[in-house]
Amino acid sequence: MPHITTWDSTGIKWQFHGAVTSEEVDEANSEMYEDPRFDSIKYFIWDMSNVEKLIKNTLDNNRPVATDLGASHINKNIRGALIANEGDVYDSCNNYIKLSTNLNTTWKLKLFNDNESALKWLFF
Repeated sequence: MPHITTWDSTGIKWQFHGAVTSEEVDEANSEMYEDPRFDSIKYFIWDMSNVEKLIKNTLDNNRPVATDLGASHINKNIRGALIANEGDVYDSCNNYIKLSTNLNTTWKLKLFNDNESALKWLFF
């Protein structure tokens, strides 16, 4: 399984590694949405810094945006930090944020190159 999920009292963190498929992204999202803690979380961290490749087709590009937009109506006040290195994975994360913003998500989303910067933004 190319991800590890960690919950704490106010949020969730995923750490992905290796080659990540669209199905894996959907599975990670389902872990959050199907858990009763989702209704009260304040943040999520989507750490893609150890991902070597995203395996997806063009039909998969907007699915996370649509899913998360629906979920933002349930929990409106989430801060989402995405972490990725420059390249295709970074570009995909950046595209997710742009599309979400264009669709007026209530979530505050930001992309980072490192965990430390993401944590500072989330908690300070």
